[in-house]
Amino acid sequence: GSLDDASGPKYLLTGIARQEAGMVQVTASLRANGSDIALWSFTQSIRTDQVETSIDDLSQVFAEQLGSHRGPLFVEANRWLDETPNIDGNETDFLCGLLFTRSRDSARIADAARARDCLTSVLKRGDSAVALALRGSMLLDDAAATQPLGLDPEPVAEAGRLLTQALKLDSTSSVVWRENARYLLRTRRISEAEAAYTSALQLNPANLDARAGYGRMLSFAGPSAQGHAMAEEALRRAIAPPHWYYGAPAVNALRASDDKSVIAYCDRLASGDTELASVLGTVAAYRSRDEG
Repeated sequence: GSLDDASGPKYLLTGIARQEAGMVQVTASLRANGSDIALWSFTQSIRTDQVETSIDDLSQVFAEQLGSHRGPLFVEANRWLDETPNIDGNETDFLCGLLFTRSRDSARIADAARARDCLTSVLKRGDSAVALALRGSMLLDDAAATQPLGLDPEPVAEAGRLLTQALKLDSTSSVVWRENARYLLRTRRISEAEAAYTSALQLNPANLDARAGYGRMLSFAGPSAQGHAMAEEALRRAIAPPHWYYGAPAVNALRASDDKSVIAYCDRLASGDTELASVLGTVAAYRSRDEG
């Protein structure tokens, strides 16, 4: 529709390409319909002879940022959640997903409670694959928070039932496979977790949380070139990477004796995982004799 057409698109995505010195700079911009102010923009440089083969990768980068719950397309919905502490009667998979992402990113008890209440309300109205998967994942997080030395088998079993049901309802959901991977990892079924993360990324290559989670799993298991690459890629491509994105890069930097980077990563990691950040940061500080 035209810019004055109220029934037209709410957002407009435009792009421009400039060629200079054997490189092509591709810039994409997102703006609200009828506004000249860019809500988001991103520029990628590509060698001229690689433009045709790089189109899919370039599109994926744009999709990762625009499709993220932390991205510009979700600002209004997140603002509404901030302004509406009680959403009774308005719960949807979409809003529960935003609250779930927020709770995992902030590691705050209040945010987790909102996400849990939202998911419970959605599931009272009937089965939802995404709600089942997110609720199962939260059961694991709750169990880990209350019993860090060993997970209670009852919530773990219930999480498994919810995630199995979610996969039966929707076996093509990248979100469901991503959360199933976290469950399999928590229950030490590593090869199955790898397969689940692979499925999540095959179904949606722009699922940056799945890429970060997969990289984290591989990096924490031991030296892994693939894990290192995935963790760094997720961190580099995210608009506003949450604290848990920094865990794998910190571990990999520690292995590489890059103590300065470890300390910088741990400063960000500490906002949600003080235990891991303090352990890694202390080792790096001691090794580099950084008393600060």
